[in-house]
Amino acid sequence: FGKFNSLPVDYNKGLASTSFAENYFEEMLLNYMDIINTLYVATTRAKDYLCMICPKLPKKAKSGPINDIQIILSDLLASAGSGDPDFIQEDQTFIFGDHVVMSAESQKPDSDPLIIPSYQINEQLTERFKRNSQKQDTWFNARQRKGVVLHELLGAIHDLDLLDKLIDEKVQEGLLRAGEMAEIKTAVNDVLMQTEIRTWFKTAKSVISEKDIILSEGVVKRPDKLFVFEGYAILLDFKFGNEQSKYIGDISLYRDSLMKMGGFKEVHAYLWYAQERKLQRVG
Repeated sequence: FGKFNSLPVDYNKGLASTSFAENYFEEMLLNYMDIINTLYVATTRAKDYLCMICPKLPKKAKSGPINDIQIILSDLLASAGSGDPDFIQEDQTFIFGDHVVMSAESQKPDSDPLIIPSYQINEQLTERFKRNSQKQDTWFNARQRKGVVLHELLGAIHDLDLLDKLIDEKVQEGLLRAGEMAEIKTAVNDVLMQTEIRTWFKTAKSVISEKDIILSEGVVKRPDKLFVFEGYAILLDFKFGNEQSKYIGDISLYRDSLMKMGGFKEVHAYLWYAQERKLQRVG
C-alpha cells in the first residue's frame, strides 16, 4: 500500500484484522471522544431543567460508539437516580429540575439592519444551482421550487402581518423571482384565510413554527405549526400532495408526544391539504 498516497476503505470492524487496524482504532477512539464531548456539553449547559431520553436498545443492536455510550449512560442514570426525590425516572426518560416556561420578549436589534434598495438576480447562476434527485431528474423545476417556497413560508410565518417581509426574503435568497411574488402571496393567503386557520393565528397566545420535538425513541420531528392556547394546543401540518395514511400517523405521534410532555390538557391535530383545500382533523 506504500505506493498509494491515499486509499479509501469502508469503515467497519473488519478493519481491526487488516493492515489498517491502527488507523481503525484511532478513528474509533476519536468517535468515542466526540460523543463524550457532546454529552458533556449537553449535560453542563442546562440552568433550570435537564431531560435526557435513553431508550432501551434492541437485544440485537450492533455494537458501536453511539450504542455503547447509550447503554452505559442508561445504566449510570438508573443507578444514580434511584432514591433521589429530585430525579424522575419514567419510560427511560431522566428528568432533573423544574421545567420553566419562558415568556417571549421583544428583542431590539443591536444595530440598524442593512437595507438594499435593489438586488439583481443572475439567471445563469440560478441555472447552475438547479437541484437534482435520484427520484426525478428535474427536482428543482419551477413548480416544485415554488412549492418548496410556499411550504417554507407557511412553516415560518407566525404573524399574518409579516407575510410581505418573508416573501421579500425569499426573493433576496434567489428562490423567488420578482414576477412570482404576487402568485406566491395569493397561494399563502389562500391557506391563511381559511376560517379555522385564520382564527387560530388571531386568537392563539403564541404561535410556534417548526420547532424540533425529540420523541421517546430519540427521533427528532418538526411539525409545521403549534398554536398555544390557555390549557390546550393545536398542531397543524401543511401537505401539498395527495392524502396519505403516513401523514395521519406522523401528526398523531406529535400530538401524543406533546401530551406526554405535560403542560396541555388537550392537543388537537390537523392536516391541511393544499391541492384539495381541505382541513382534516386527526383523531
